[in-house]
Amino acid sequence: MARQNVRATLFSYLDEFRTQMRTARISLISRCNRRGFTTPAFAVALVVVMLMLALICDRLWIEAARVELQTGAETAALAAARSLASDELLKEKPDLSYLETARYQAAHVASLNLVAGEPIELNQGFQGDIRLGKLEPAGEDAGDVDRPPQVDVSSPDDSTRVLSPTEMTASRDNVVFSRNTRFVETDESPTSVVVFGERTRFRENPVGLFVVGATGLPWGDVSTHAEASLLSPVVGLRPLDGSSTPLLPLAIMRSEGTGSVDQTWQKAITENGGPDEWSYDETTSTISRGADGLPELKLTFGLPTSSSSAVTNAVLLDLGSDFNTELVASQMVEGVHGENLHQWNGELRLPVEATRKAMLAESKEQQDSEAQNASASSPNVGLSMPASLIDLKTAERDALTSLIGQNRIVILFNAGGTSDSNNGKNESESSTTRVKTDLQVAAVSLAVVRILEVIDEKDGRCEVIVQPSVLATRTALVDASDPRQQTSQPQYLYQLRLTN
Repeated sequence: MARQNVRATLFSYLDEFRTQMRTARISLISRCNRRGFTTPAFAVALVVVMLMLALICDRLWIEAARVELQTGAETAALAAARSLASDELLKEKPDLSYLETARYQAAHVASLNLVAGEPIELNQGFQGDIRLGKLEPAGEDAGDVDRPPQVDVSSPDDSTRVLSPTEMTASRDNVVFSRNTRFVETDESPTSVVVFGERTRFRENPVGLFVVGATGLPWGDVSTHAEASLLSPVVGLRPLDGSSTPLLPLAIMRSEGTGSVDQTWQKAITENGGPDEWSYDETTSTISRGADGLPELKLTFGLPTSSSSAVTNAVLLDLGSDFNTELVASQMVEGVHGENLHQWNGELRLPVEATRKAMLAESKEQQDSEAQNASASSPNVGLSMPASLIDLKTAERDALTSLIGQNRIVILFNAGGTSDSNNGKNESESSTTRVKTDLQVAAVSLAVVRILEVIDEKDGRCEVIVQPSVLATRTALVDASDPRQQTSQPQYLYQLRLTN
């Protein structure tokens, strides 16, 4: 009986073991079947995810290339426009090679910018990527300020690329309102530059993609354009945050009512009455003896002495320096910062009417007695600025000497400033026989000079030989925000801006 019970128990264990083994085998087969089903699905999902990542990377790559190309085009346009501010504009027979220099500057600066890891290449040739011209009204559409922004850029093989009416609504200090103006290509004293940047299949330099065509932009083509212009008339200066404006703390006599002073800006420069004994080469940045078509003006500082009868035609200005020699010398070399102009709210803005009269007298085609008499008869109409007849100190003379060959902005004033003897600054200097005399001058316009020579006279006075020059700066303030209203006559000073 006991033996039968043991046998029955063994058989029950065997049956249970067989059942468990059968269940385990079925489970193993089921798991193997499921694994074979999920592996292809996972592979398909992985391919989809990788394709989406490639699409995203391609899109980001193209957008990054577009931003880089736009930045390079804008930088190149600004460089070319700055180069157009050449002294050749002031000459009766300008050397038109300065136009090729502007194109070269654009191409050179563009090559310093990378797009998708490769430098930007611009075609400098005829009907190439660098176009010179002017901004003009857009005809019948000029008054339609509700017209939507449009830019008509023709195909690369078209020979008449012209930017059609445009409207920009940005109103920051260094962005211009361009309401329905157009760029017209011309080589006659151009003041605007348009740079076309392309990375396309047509140029055989498209932007490489991770998955060709995945972004919907065939061959990764990217193209853009940028426009920079020289705007005028300039009526003031405003240093940008953290930087300075290239202004000398000097004022030069523009005109003198009696006509007895020969060394004024009006007689020597505007009327071309000054000598032409120096020459400046803009290509090599060198000064040499010889005529270059630009007259010179001798600036005399300090009070006349018994040994010298030269009339003082230049004065120092107090631009936040209180006539401190070290500060004045620093301003001569480094320029004037916004904090130096705190008493004028961080900028120098000349009265528009006085500036317009002065510019009218500067125009060689409009020099009539009425305009000259109008400006001379009201010498005190202008921005009143503290000035001093004190002689230049050694540090100030050294500073001017270090600037030989460079151009700087100066202020022009009409003779007839009022003495300010009650300001507490009039005093005799014990170390010299010269007298420090303070006065107020009426600044009426801005000009640009190139320093040619600094001369120390035997009587302690200082003379500086300068000639007119042309300069473009972002710190300039223009009379009108619409570039269509800029003057047609060559100017000494221009505002440099992106205008499209």
